[in-house]
Amino acid sequence: MRLLARRSIQLILLISSLVPSSTLTADAVEPAALRSRGAARGHTSNVFMSAHWPIDPVRAERLLERGRLRILATEHAGRGVTGARRVDLALLEPRIRITAKWKPSTRRLDAFNNSPRREIAAYEVQKLFLDPRDYVIPTSRLRCLRPGEFAGGRRIRETTVRGANCRIGVLSIWLQSVTLPDEILDRERFLRRPDYARRLADFNLAMYLIEHADGRRGNFLISAHGLPPRVFSVDNGVSFGGFLYNWFVPNWKKLRVPALREASIDRLRRLTHADVERLGVVGQLEWRRPGHLVNVPHTRNLDPEEGVRLEGGTIQIGLDEDEIEDLWRRIEHLRDAVDQGRVDVF
Repeated sequence: MRLLARRSIQLILLISSLVPSSTLTADAVEPAALRSRGAARGHTSNVFMSAHWPIDPVRAERLLERGRLRILATEHAGRGVTGARRVDLALLEPRIRITAKWKPSTRRLDAFNNSPRREIAAYEVQKLFLDPRDYVIPTSRLRCLRPGEFAGGRRIRETTVRGANCRIGVLSIWLQSVTLPDEILDRERFLRRPDYARRLADFNLAMYLIEHADGRRGNFLISAHGLPPRVFSVDNGVSFGGFLYNWFVPNWKKLRVPALREASIDRLRRLTHADVERLGVVGQLEWRRPGHLVNVPHTRNLDPEEGVRLEGGTIQIGLDEDEIEDLWRRIEHLRDAVDQGRVDVF
């Protein structure tokens, strides 16, 4: 009994250090209760089943990057100022229609809250510890859309790169059967519902790893009523330790949940520095004929010190070496914190 009480006190102190006092409740959740209620310790199988992705993420990556497509209609996506649009997309091979988000880039290919490299790197980071069916960030890929890919041959008013007849941006899956959250963390539900605890713990872990720093309500979605509880982050441009962030709202770059999943931490334990270094290249375009930029397989990192690289006919984006080192330090710090009992797992 004394051991259980001591663990509870340690957990309360942990939460006090990681969560702003305005969100701290008197009744901390004891992870041992989750264990006793049978919370799943292992990850689910790789068989993809989701009410929220129209197609499985691995297939979506290929289709959004290189697949033949046609944009049938567009409309503004929310009230943001970055020009993001909701698009009806016809994928020609296979012949299916889905909804996506198109977020055109600035000419610099990197700006506050409009950073293709950070958006795509965030999607890639979750792969370090999650299987596709458990993803919390929608599939996102770099693309240069041409006028011929818009129904009616719509003219591209502003190209991203001089001489290119296309607009560079991020094309992302538009999640289905989701809604805006009234709240994300319910501590009592975390204790009572192992499925909710598992999903929310993995969501918080992903946000911690990418240092998500724009906690506005509209950047997150939850599963619709009647579906298993899920939380998703659909705007991840303000992440990876940029100087500017949204400090008017609670951010999820800190651990707010009482405990993390042991299975997820075990996946992080198996990582090497080389696994994280691969995030140095998350998108690559090349000139293939006059005015035409296409996605190509990633090559070596052309300049680890920069996040956007231009060399000859190649445009390459990814995390820079400082961002990669920061991410690796967060992973190491978290593993040590779990080993030392400063972060609990279930």
